[in-house]
Amino acid sequence: MSSPEEPPSRVVLVGAGPDHKRPEEMQFEAATLEGRKILVRNIISSFDPWTLPTEFRPEVYERITQGQSRRTATEWTVRDDLHATLMQWGSHDVTTWTLLRRMMPRDLALGFRQKLRRRFDEQFDRYDNIVKDNTGTELQAEMTEIRSRLHHIVRATANEASQGNITMVFLGALEKVCDRVGAVAGPARPRGRLPTEDATEVSNDGVPTLHHGLVEDGLAGFTLDILDTFLNALKDTWPGTLATREAADQLARINAILHGKVALRDYLTRFRALLDRVRGQSFRLDS
Repeated sequence: MSSPEEPPSRVVLVGAGPDHKRPEEMQFEAATLEGRKILVRNIISSFDPWTLPTEFRPEVYERITQGQSRRTATEWTVRDDLHATLMQWGSHDVTTWTLLRRMMPRDLALGFRQKLRRRFDEQFDRYDNIVKDNTGTELQAEMTEIRSRLHHIVRATANEASQGNITMVFLGALEKVCDRVGAVAGPARPRGRLPTEDATEVSNDGVPTLHHGLVEDGLAGFTLDILDTFLNALKDTWPGTLATREAADQLARINAILHGKVALRDYLTRFRALLDRVRGQSFRLDS
């Protein structure tokens, strides 16, 4: 008769002993507090389909400090707030850190890219809908808010290059902005069609199109600054981000859309400079 299995809590793994540490525990000790709290926030926020990591509980994130780590552990628990409790315990306590690492979605970077794309598409869909149903002051207010939200998304992800290849998401967003170049009062232009010479950038009500508001007015050089930042920060990890045939093709499409628009010479110059930098990197797009 076989003996009953030993309870799981008593099972000793081969190679385990008093000094044995799981990989997650070693990663906890090797990481800085700043690195731990960033990853903890990324993991927890990944279960929210819309909120970007930098938008996720910023007040809790700021409270996670070395000073807090030296307080009694009971102070890390926040009554009626599981997210805050997990963020603080996960940043300071190796057991909670290990649990969160084991709960982490298999492809955290893919989930982030999908979330970022949803956030951009939400605003593009909103734009496409409002230009059909609104005019005048109401349309102006809606357009202003959409442009503001698109800029916010870019700012909120400016330091998220480590999340994976999100550069392609930004290229896609820039292409969609450029593609919305026609008059807001007219019918939607088929995607990919180049603007005509008589395409207006402002509606009859004086409301700038999405393209005009984000590209022609030059405010923040929509997405170009962040693409330039990625190019500098990730140049040692090529091939990746812009160093792909897919990226090269998308850059070429955007360049074609921008070509010939007299009103955005400064923007076009910046974009072409970025294009030249991509082509001039140590990698070869044709290789």
